[in-house]
Amino acid sequence: EDSVFLEVLLRRISEEFSGKKTGKNEIIRESVSVILSMFARVYFEETAQLLKVEETRELVMHCIGYIQNHFDEEITLGEMVRLSAMSKTCFCSVFTDITGTSFKDYLNRCRIEKAAQLLVEGEKVSTACIGSGYNDLSTFYRNFKKYKGVSPYAYAIEHKNRQ
Repeated sequence: EDSVFLEVLLRRISEEFSGKKTGKNEIIRESVSVILSMFARVYFEETAQLLKVEETRELVMHCIGYIQNHFDEEITLGEMVRLSAMSKTCFCSVFTDITGTSFKDYLNRCRIEKAAQLLVEGEKVSTACIGSGYNDLSTFYRNFKKYKGVSPYAYAIEHKNRQ
């Protein structure tokens, strides 16, 4: 609809420019003003959209930083959604775009990396479980094996033998 209107304005400018009617300069000036206003509207709408996307990314990056610094605490998706002031769907979509994985998967990976570090440092499995933010030993075992391919005990023994 805008492109049709733009085409009409351009045709009008062309006709007025080649004609000799009174007031042609005013009509041309007014038509050009309308065209510039249309371009400005499109430009500012696109710019506003880009700013919104950038702001959304920054909010999710803040949440990612929070997860990295507080993975050993109880962190929920609902908490991250509130922190980002986004809808759950929007947050999850942007989070996945940035990290390449879901919120839950990202949190578990952070926790398991910390647990692996603790095990390499000689901590007991139960200490690594609690120190990495898990409250349940069976969930910890399951996730550790999922992400590291071996049980926490096997991982600790394997790394103890390397030293």
